[in-house]
Amino acid sequence: MWPKSHLDSTLGFTISYRLRDPVKTLDSTFVHIAGRLKALDDSWIQVIFEAPQLKVGSLEFQYGGESEVKLKITYIDEKIRLGKGSRGSLFVFQRRK
Repeated sequence: MWPKSHLDSTLGFTISYRLRDPVKTLDSTFVHIAGRLKALDDSWIQVIFEAPQLKVGSLEFQYGGESEVKLKITYIDEKIRLGKGSRGSLFVFQRRK
């Protein structure tokens, strides 16, 4: 269950990760995903993702469009939040320090 203080707020997030290059042909390949979390009620949140950005070496571009998913929060504490997507996918969120 969401703490009452989160019910009326929208939280932003960003995820960036480096893709492994098994052939070692590229110096760096990164994917960056940003979005917002919005509480719908005491157990459901809406996650709205912006279009992903891909960086391959010095080239940068966006692909796809905005998307969203609704998650049912199945567990939450001070460090971790577990959710199940409306289509069955599982999500684990860990709080950053």
